[in-house]
Amino acid sequence: MTEAEPVQIPRRYVNTLFPKTCVGVARWMPAGAFLLSACGAGWHRTDLVVPNTKSPRQQVEVWQGDSARRWHAVRVSDDSVSGIPFLRPIDCDSCRIAIARASVDSVRLGDPVGGFWLGVAAFVVVPALVVAWIFRDLGS
Repeated sequence: MTEAEPVQIPRRYVNTLFPKTCVGVARWMPAGAFLLSACGAGWHRTDLVVPNTKSPRQQVEVWQGDSARRWHAVRVSDDSVSGIPFLRPIDCDSCRIAIARASVDSVRLGDPVGGFWLGVAAFVVVPALVVAWIFRDLGS
């Protein structure tokens, strides 16, 4: 059995198949993947918030067991944590829910709206700029 010879691509086709700009962009793909993994709602775990130190519009996820409640206008006292469900207006005091502070497993602060705009930038603006950069020489 004879060994198959490797296929030789003529030099004139190499730049057509793999232009230098594509190779340059491929070099930056790992950095792009890392930056995209950083996008999200920006949720981060924190200790139970100190009373009245956060903005009333700050979104707070209060974890109790295997379920989370998303609140804003959160108030913390010595024995309880209370907040208004996120989809209700901040000034709706009749909507306020309280749970015992001892039953709170963890608290996360987040900014889903900011995360949305980060996602838009990462998945729309940055790819559009990359495509424009790749095809910048096409117009001339």
